[in-house]
Amino acid sequence: MTHFNLLISLMRVGPLGDAEHEEKGVWLDLVTFCCEQENGGKIHNADKWTAKQWARIGLTFERLKAGSPLWKLTQNGTLIVSNYPHQHESRARAQRDAARRTNEYRWKRRPFRKSLSDTVSESLSDTVSDTVSDGEEKVREGKRMELLRTNGQHANA
Repeated sequence: MTHFNLLISLMRVGPLGDAEHEEKGVWLDLVTFCCEQENGGKIHNADKWTAKQWARIGLTFERLKAGSPLWKLTQNGTLIVSNYPHQHESRARAQRDAARRTNEYRWKRRPFRKSLSDTVSESLSDTVSDTVSDGEEKVREGKRMELLRTNGQHANA
């Protein structure tokens, strides 16, 4: 997920409205990390993360252990972020799946069907000899026939 909507009313009332600025900053770091990971607002085994891992998202585990109404550390070491935008994550996943299915349908290989004109031109070209006068040779490139001169210049047939 590359973005999510942050409701102004969410920031003004409830746990976010009552929180201190530092807590709001920690919550915002947590929710943006969880949105990038699309992990449903849960960081499993958060208690086993190293200080370096927490530093990558700008936090310390000691700060998270202190607790807040905006996040909760469970007994099994999972950190749960409150007010996580689950609906945005499910919408992003659904849109990505729909795009994947559309592209699979659009770009899947379909059996090649020759048209009548292709069949006639191929049968006529099969009767042409491989060598043409003046040292020119017939070369088949895709569906086109070209004549290559021995000196490298192309002449269309």
